[in-house]
Amino acid sequence: MAAQGPGIVQAGGKVVEILSSYLIGQATTKDQLDAWITTPNLNVTAMIDAPESPMGALTAAEIRETAWIVEMPSMKIVWMSHGDVAGQRPPTIIEASTEIHTLLGK
Repeated sequence: MAAQGPGIVQAGGKVVEILSSYLIGQATTKDQLDAWITTPNLNVTAMIDAPESPMGALTAAEIRETAWIVEMPSMKIVWMSHGDVAGQRPPTIIEASTEIHTLLGK
């Protein structure tokens, strides 16, 4: 994400990351979110689920390592991909980055 995020932002896209589960089966805490975004120095918006809906994003995505491209301001989902949680393929952000650049004509 740290490598792909700046190029997307420079192309006119926005990246929002939802850290729903820091450890498998456990909702993310604010301290874990802070560590997640400050350690790699990400230039994206990162968020966790609301306290009243722990792991809600993960439940909606069905699996972690899921990426969506959302057209703004309509909020229409124009692309979605479930990544490889086994780590055999590159992270979903790489595929999403290519798709974002294509959609932005860059």
